Amino acid sequence: MAYATRSIRQAYRELPWRQQLRRLVWALAAVGVVAAVMMLEVHFSIQNIVLGSEWQQTRQRTLALQNENLVLEGQLAQLTSRQALLAEAKALGYQPVSPAHMHYVPVPVEALPAPAVTSERPTTRLQPRVDDGELPEAYTISLFKWLLRYLFLVPEP
Repeated sequence: MAYATRSIRQAYRELPWRQQLRRLVWALAAVGVVAAVMMLEVHFSIQNIVLGSEWQQTRQRTLALQNENLVLEGQLAQLTSRQALLAEAKALGYQPVSPAHMHYVPVPVEALPAPAVTSERPTTRLQPRVDDGELPEAYTISLFKWLLRYLFLVPEP
């Protein structure tokens, strides 16, 4: 009987090389998972580095453009300042005019352009007055009446 039990147990028990092979496969699978996680870590780290450097370059270009805009705005302010415009006017031969040297030319009314006349009168929609605490119908209409009026286009009585 002991022999029969022993042979049954040996028949269902795996051979040692199969157990070793299974352990080796599990170890290789664990190494593969660790390697995949490390590769993902390296991939995302490299992406972060690349995106960070691109962001820094974009930020530097933006700051350079902002500085250039500030310089150009300063130059525009200098060119359009009162002193610069007066100097340019004097260079072109213009002189300041005093009120004693001004001459006004009267213009007859007939010479003025006629106002544009439109053939259609503008239509204005009057808002209903709210008197004595009464609300407009738009605030007090029932859902049924609203559906009849606006969805089914039933005319009002």
